[in-house]
Amino acid sequence: MSSIAVASRYGLSLSFGLTGGAVFYLLGLPLPWMLGAMLLTLICSVSGLPLASPKSARPAMSAIIGVVLGTYFQPELFAHAGEWLFSISALFVFIALAGGIGVTYFHFVGRMDWKTAYFAGMPGGLIEMVLAADANGADSRKVALVHSTRIFLTVMMLPPLVTWMEGAAGPASARPMMPVTVESVVLVLLLAAGGALLGRLLHLPARYLMGPMLLCATLNLSGVLHDLAPPTLLVWGAQIVIGTVIGCRFIGVDWRHVIGVVVLTAGSILAFLCLAFAVAILLQSVMGIPLAQGVLAFAPGGVAEMSLVAIALHVDAAFVALHHVIRISVVMAVAPLVFRFLKRGT
Repeated sequence: MSSIAVASRYGLSLSFGLTGGAVFYLLGLPLPWMLGAMLLTLICSVSGLPLASPKSARPAMSAIIGVVLGTYFQPELFAHAGEWLFSISALFVFIALAGGIGVTYFHFVGRMDWKTAYFAGMPGGLIEMVLAADANGADSRKVALVHSTRIFLTVMMLPPLVTWMEGAAGPASARPMMPVTVESVVLVLLLAAGGALLGRLLHLPARYLMGPMLLCATLNLSGVLHDLAPPTLLVWGAQIVIGTVIGCRFIGVDWRHVIGVVVLTAGSILAFLCLAFAVAILLQSVMGIPLAQGVLAFAPGGVAEMSLVAIALHVDAAFVALHHVIRISVVMAVAPLVFRFLKRGT
């Protein structure tokens, strides 16, 4: 296929993403630019339209989101360090329970072999679990489809759920629309590029998101940056690209197969969300952490996706992002080791 044909498919995918985001925005739905892009590109993907995933653009968009997240790390956060230590401790228990539930579910209910069920059921990152599955002889394509569906359904389900919870408690005020200026765009791009390089040098997990977040948070906490607010249109563009990439993961998959995987994965997500709600209720009763904040921090989504949900719904994005980075880092480091241990024991 020629480069022109591939570029036209990229353009078609992004145009559907933009259209879906605009429709959701006009309807007043939560997180419209990512959710609308996800849903419409998913429909177009399983309908056989000639799309191509613009996944090569995702690292840059993740870096922009990382800069946005870094702006939420303010000096006053240190006043809540005790709360974070307690919730991070609860996170380790959550990972163990969620992993056990997920693996058991996909083996006995999903009738997957143990290897595939193990990597499909672990609450880790999509790319990390697919690579680990491929390296250990599991069905990596099935693992990829399950984790793609998990992220898709989690991101689709949580915004209306959290909106309902916040509606009862009164949501925090949103950041105002920030205009696009040459200075703000250049600063964001420099921070994104520098952070991505930092993430690569430090071998950070989700380095394109984590590196810029770490760099921007450090500059913010040290007082070097003051009131940095990335242009709203730039953030919306990042959401459209990320949503389009998620929707395009279903290119070439028969819609009947998608329905089967969606139904199967939905069962595991309900179990994960029940566990996340239980932990969130514990954190609320012990530490006074808002229920919506706890749910988003423990929900089984990706770092970028859950962070965007937190930003869109005015929940503490720094708290949410930190917990998801730790979760994915722990699962990425521990899951392959546990798998090899269990494999030797059989």
